Amino acid sequence: MTHRKSSSLPLLNRKKVPMIAVAAAITSLGIFISDQMPDPREVEFSHFEYTDEIPGHTRISQVDVHTRPLASGDYAEFTGTLPEGEELSELYEVAVDFTLERTHSYPLSLKLEDSEGRVFRTTTPQCDAEVVSLPMTCTSLFVLPSDSLGPATLALEVENLLGDFHQQPVPMGKELHTAVEVKA
Repeated sequence: MTHRKSSSLPLLNRKKVPMIAVAAAITSLGIFISDQMPDPREVEFSHFEYTDEIPGHTRISQVDVHTRPLASGDYAEFTGTLPEGEELSELYEVAVDFTLERTHSYPLSLKLEDSEGRVFRTTTPQCDAEVVSLPMTCTSLFVLPSDSLGPATLALEVENLLGDFHQQPVPMGKELHTAVEVKA
């Protein structure tokens, strides 16, 4: 009995099997690593977050919170309708006094985030006359519903509006966070 050699090449040669397995493993590893990397767009436009100080740039300290209930004549009257079972919350004026020291002048933008993640914004805070690099005292006023009282985070947004903030090539914001307690 004689064996004839097939003229067609085998689909998988024994020498090629390990090379295909290695290529598949490398491809799988590359896909896994790629999935672990953050989305470049999210990173490019995300804020850098700091607690109490951006080293060499901005420091917030001596944060003090005062609250007072607002009388119904102190705010616009609600004329809409609420979902069934919901009542209008009592409103509070929250005054946040703080000391700010910064090495650059930029517009101040503050927000207060309650423990449930709701964000309350305000107008530009009232501050003493500023001398760059010296501490100045500021006050921001917020209006919060009663269910937002408790632990909160005061955030100062530092935006790269002028394009020279640490000589960054892309617009980037930084947030300076400080924990506060809002009590009635």
